Amino acid sequence: MATILLAEDDKDVADLLADVLKDYTTIRVLDGKAAVQKVRELRPDLVLMDKNMPGMNGIEACRILKSDPELKAIPVIMLTGEGQMSTVETALEFGADGYIQKPFTPKRLIQHIELALAKARKV
Repeated sequence: MATILLAEDDKDVADLLADVLKDYTTIRVLDGKAAVQKVRELRPDLVLMDKNMPGMNGIEACRILKSDPELKAIPVIMLTGEGQMSTVETALEFGADGYIQKPFTPKRLIQHIELALAKARKV
């Protein structure tokens, strides 16, 4: 069973995501700084990260994770309510492996996660 680090500051959204991800082991954190710390500590199989969080946002946390040679292979999928192409491009430039706009369907989320996990296993 894959372990997913879920970085989401909105408790209701985090609860919904945890329910959708019931077939995975999930670890929840509230901000980007905590996400970076937990990824370094636990080495999850995938990170699902909100873009807008207090303290350190998801894009900055992604940049830090992807610049670390020991962590860069861990897939990071960004979640956000923003649909601006510039935001998507910035996330991808900083190494995000995927980008899902809220609201999303559970099926679409699982498809993105499974694709990212499969790709990571091949590396």
